[in-house]
Amino acid sequence: MRWSTSNPGGGIPDGGLLDEARAWFAGQELPDEGIPPGFIAIDRLIGECVRSFGVEVLEPEAAYRSGFYYYRFGDQFERVNAINAACERALADLGVLLIVDPNTFTIIYESYIAVHDCLVENGFPVTDPPTLETFIDSPHSWTPWVGMIGDSSPGLLVEPPSNGPLATYYESLLSCPRP
Repeated sequence: MRWSTSNPGGGIPDGGLLDEARAWFAGQELPDEGIPPGFIAIDRLIGECVRSFGVEVLEPEAAYRSGFYYYRFGDQFERVNAINAACERALADLGVLLIVDPNTFTIIYESYIAVHDCLVENGFPVTDPPTLETFIDSPHSWTPWVGMIGDSSPGLLVEPPSNGPLATYYESLLSCPRP
């Protein structure tokens, strides 16, 4: 299971879980300048917050490296979703996630271009990036990894893949980490 930016159950997260998530974030060093959406730091913060509730992370090293957290939740699916929602809400309440506007998309684009150049230098499959203007108009249509994994994201796995496009993606993270 990968965290998402929407509360799947809808509504407000459980107050007790939200308080616990806020307490966990209070003990973390959070950047004053904020983090753009989609950056690995947001994924790590949410993933580690969920983990702080005692939810077992499958392949924790791969999760931290890739930003894609998968949990062993057994029959506690609803509880893990509620924890996830509380962690998302607590982080949003702190204002760490930057508001998405053209300036934010410029930051994301420039970071993606740096990763794209690294991927090219290291021989990974890539597609040509759009112009900044095109990216701002359609920011979800291109990432540095689209030539490697297509339009899909490497989610819903229980362990890092050992072959195929997603294995190449995980390998690329060692040389060219996500921003």
